[in-house]
Amino acid sequence: MAKKVRLPKRIAGVKVPKEMRRGVERAIEHAQSPAGQEMIAAALSMAAASATAALVRARSEAAVAAARRAAGRGRDDDAPPEAPTPPTPPPTPPQPPRPPVPPVAPVTGTPPRPPRPPEGAAAKPDAQAVAEAFGQIAEQALGRLFGGKR
Repeated sequence: MAKKVRLPKRIAGVKVPKEMRRGVERAIEHAQSPAGQEMIAAALSMAAASATAALVRARSEAAVAAARRAAGRGRDDDAPPEAPTPPTPPPTPPQPPRPPVPPVAPVTGTPPRPPRPPEGAAAKPDAQAVAEAFGQIAEQALGRLFGGKR
């Protein structure tokens, strides 16, 4: 068994709370496993793709704005004209609420099916949800380290 990962009580002169150290220690242990390394690689790939898409979108918006300025047109010049709205139907009178119908058990004599297990109890976890949870842990850790006193 590998040596247990420990974080120091102080990092760069800042005291790290115990609950945060324990959470980060569990995250580091998980990150050292092959599955954890695969999740980190996937999260980094998704972050890189997102950053690239944002950069491309910003550049294309800047290019369109520059082309509009060069043509001397405003933002609303190329907006399509508004279509006429159809007439609204007359309002219907309000109706009183109906009481809910209680569920009825089948008459066949078979017991009802048990409910489905909750999300995450399946054999394979959702990679996106795991990556988001790992990102939240990292944000909390960095926020606690660099956020200052509250």
